[in-house]
Amino acid sequence: MATKLDDEPEKTATATTAAGTIEAAATAAKRREQLQLRETILAEIPEEHRAKFLEVCVRSIPSNVYFLDGMVLVSVLTKIGYADLGDPRLKRIEFTSMGYGVGWCCAIDDDGDDINVNSDNGVGRIVKLRIYGLVDPFDLPTCVARLDKLTDLDVSGCRSLPAEALSTLPNLRDLVLASCPNLLNDSFPLHQMKLPRLTTLRIHGSGREESGSRRLSIRSSSSPFLTWMITKLPHLENLR
Repeated sequence: MATKLDDEPEKTATATTAAGTIEAAATAAKRREQLQLRETILAEIPEEHRAKFLEVCVRSIPSNVYFLDGMVLVSVLTKIGYADLGDPRLKRIEFTSMGYGVGWCCAIDDDGDDINVNSDNGVGRIVKLRIYGLVDPFDLPTCVARLDKLTDLDVSGCRSLPAEALSTLPNLRDLVLASCPNLLNDSFPLHQMKLPRLTTLRIHGSGREESGSRRLSIRSSSSPFLTWMITKLPHLENLR
């Protein structure tokens, strides 16, 4: 006659099998999601440049950086004109740490070597991005929102921001807008940009520091900018 003790190994084996099945299903789902993102990124690159784009990604993205994050970043840099996929001289893009590099730099979330990085299964997710010093004003592309671990975004000379796309970044806490005079005027769709976790907003030379009647228009109770800060930035602590 079977006893409760006899049933225990069978129950344990069943539970282990179930746990393994769930884990395998989760891994497969994550893999499908990664493949889908890869295809989406490639689909946004002109067909004649896709092979070159992949070549540049493979040669450029450090082994300690999550490859899909690296692909997104390379895509951003090509869209803003930092790198030209049609230029036969382009072989790779040098990934640089915060505070270094020409035109852009990034950081990842761990204790990596050259780039300040955080490890997720041995690879770092990009958490900080700075774009500065480009010759021509640029439009920040919507694909930047695929860097879903981004906590700090610093742009200089930016002509337009993807307001709705940036609203999907769940971890963005620090936003710097430098020399972006068109971003915070009355025509910019501030109401579309909701940044619920933003704690620091720094603005330099972006149309809110002018003298005369326009100077610091955020002081006006009817200012769209002030309304935006109150309604869309509920955790804002620092405005500089």
